[in-house]
Amino acid sequence: MDRLSGTRITTNIVYSEDKQESIGFGLIDSWRILEEKKGKLDIGMVEVTLPDWLYQAITKTKVLQISPDYFRIRKAIDRRLYEIARKHCGSQHEFTIFLENLLKKTGSSTALKYFRSEIKKLSISNDLPDYEILFDPTTDKVTFKNRNQNTPQAEASRKREKGKREVHKIKKNLLKK
Repeated sequence: MDRLSGTRITTNIVYSEDKQESIGFGLIDSWRILEEKKGKLDIGMVEVTLPDWLYQAITKTKVLQISPDYFRIRKAIDRRLYEIARKHCGSQHEFTIFLENLLKKTGSSTALKYFRSEIKKLSISNDLPDYEILFDPTTDKVTFKNRNQNTPQAEASRKREKGKREVHKIKKNLLKK
């Protein structure tokens, strides 16, 4: 918590077309941890005060939300691909990019031929939450399609994703036992 409250950022904040300001601030304004022992139980509570800029960004929906299923993505490269899809596709129907440019955006140091192989595998399994990945080997392009659109294809993709979530929950519950 000390590190978060000590981290400083300087940026400009756009409130509207006519108003913007440059400002420096921390990631969090303040924090406190309350700990209490009740018999054998240790009860704890963390209270964090958010800075105004973060509160404004969240309440005015200027922050992209990520799917809770993001946290079940196991491979780091797949998480990065989800982040790229989320940023560039957003609430649009789809986003297309050349494979070589996508590799650069991921920041991966892997060779293009190995990255191509990973993209092919991911396009077959289509495990990314919210987005379907299509790979066209003839043009060497990758297309991310938003599953949250109201099309028959998106509906089918959502149903498949829901099934995968259910399987994930069952596996998780079985591992706990």
